[in-house]
Amino acid sequence: MRCLWVRAQGRTEVIRPVTDSPLDSGSCYHTSVHPLQSELIAILAEARQRSIPLVVLGAFAVRTYLRAPDQRFTHDVDLLALPDALDALGELLTSRGYHVYRSAPWWRAERGSGKERVLLDIASGAVVDMASFESYPLAPTEARQRAEPGGEPIPVPALEDLLAMKILSHRDKDILDVVALLRDAGDTIEKDRFRAQIEARDLELPLRRGYLEIVASIESGELARLWELRTGAPPPDDLLPDAVSRLHDLFR
Repeated sequence: MRCLWVRAQGRTEVIRPVTDSPLDSGSCYHTSVHPLQSELIAILAEARQRSIPLVVLGAFAVRTYLRAPDQRFTHDVDLLALPDALDALGELLTSRGYHVYRSAPWWRAERGSGKERVLLDIASGAVVDMASFESYPLAPTEARQRAEPGGEPIPVPALEDLLAMKILSHRDKDILDVVALLRDAGDTIEKDRFRAQIEARDLELPLRRGYLEIVASIESGELARLWELRTGAPPPDDLLPDAVSRLHDLFR
């Protein structure tokens, strides 16, 4: 196994193994703390002090389930707050120097510019896919406390909820996240809970449509191309067939 030093914009140096598996957590792999993580932790701490329950979505949630979280880059932070807590959250962010833009179904908050720019997207009680406008309601009480290596615990969706959100959206980056989550955490999925959650939200048909489109993307070879663009290496031979098998199992 060979190792490469990699410096990504705005990030600390990390070592990555060069192997046949782009998610290999080999001995020479060193995970670094994402530069946005300290700001996220500070926001969460202040929100707790003000009794504002939050859930961390998007890439930072995905990273807590991956063996090698540095494979999942991001330049922003996604949060979910209850509708009646949005004004208090807006005040919190304003006090931290953010400009808050209030619009449905997502609020946006920005601070700084250039390499110092911090961007927050905030969902109001439900994660809404902007392409289909399907929504996945989520309560902060359903969150799980998880941490990526070297990080602090943060409230994130349960694995079943996170997978459902990603399948519902099924944009390129979401499909890649689904494959990575199935690869690293697939053995811990509670299938009955996954099915119960989407049934309770009346999302069986949109989720099945997303599942079929993900499988089609894998079988066409498009996802292999996207995987190589994200990771710099082709997917290992068993990665995508295993993802298809796990998806079939979830939706049978």
